[in-house]
Amino acid sequence: ARTREECLRRLHRALDEFVVDGIETTLPLFRDLVNNPDIEAGRYDIHWLEKYLAANRES
Repeated sequence: ARTREECLRRLHRALDEFVVDGIETTLPLFRDLVNNPDIEAGRYDIHWLEKYLAANRES
């Protein structure tokens, strides 16, 4: 992709089309992540995922 926006659109589409049957995968997590406003805007650092997972575990 030439731009971040195009890359995210392609990633959204790929995750929506990807199907794995018979086992649990991390696809739901990845779908949540690419829909997160922080990820979409590029507001994250190396600690972001840890904070995100901790916050969502509590809710």
